Amino acid sequence: MIMAGIYLVPATAWVMSVWAMYFVEGLDDPAEKWNILLPNLGTTTMRVVCMGLHFVCGSVISLAGIWQVLPVSKRPEWLSSHRIVGRIYVICSVLTCIGGFGFIVQQRILAGGWTMSIAFTAYGCCVVTFALLAYRTARQKDIAAHRRWAIRSFSMGIASFVYRVMLTLGVRLSLSMPQDETTSIPDASGVVPFFHDDLYNQPPGISSIWFGADVLH
Repeated sequence: MIMAGIYLVPATAWVMSVWAMYFVEGLDDPAEKWNILLPNLGTTTMRVVCMGLHFVCGSVISLAGIWQVLPVSKRPEWLSSHRIVGRIYVICSVLTCIGGFGFIVQQRILAGGWTMSIAFTAYGCCVVTFALLAYRTARQKDIAAHRRWAIRSFSMGIASFVYRVMLTLGVRLSLSMPQDETTSIPDASGVVPFFHDDLYNQPPGISSIWFGADVLH
């Protein structure tokens, strides 16, 4: 119970801060507050709704996914919470993709061009598909397959979260290159695939060490 509380309190605080920054303030004045937080992404209310949904639910799946892969969450006394959080994870995965796809439809060309639009769309499809397959195999009592699909979904979902955290840290530490309002983000093209593909490029034994399960087989 203490461990769950230690994890739940900061996780809830994180999600609420994302809600306040990217949803509430954006809806309050999308032409000002939201556009300052996320410049050059448009100023319409519908874009705020889509990106707010994407960020809030994306934060939930990142934090919920961390809990799900912890060994403690699979102990007999925590199995009920594991199932509940798993359902929340799947629902938020779908909502995250709806928000992201809704924004892409409105924006059409993202900061990195058409290749980024296509890549992010495919990436979102992978996250939600893996999450749904994890849920399906859990319902079928195929625990081994459920574990594989869940880890695939988690490793894909956490990649975007980690990238954004590292990007923020880089900016805070003044490690980013000088940019202006017209600068695109080609430098991210090397960072994102690294986190997306790292576990899949490693030998099967490495993923077993990381998660106690074989991701590839």
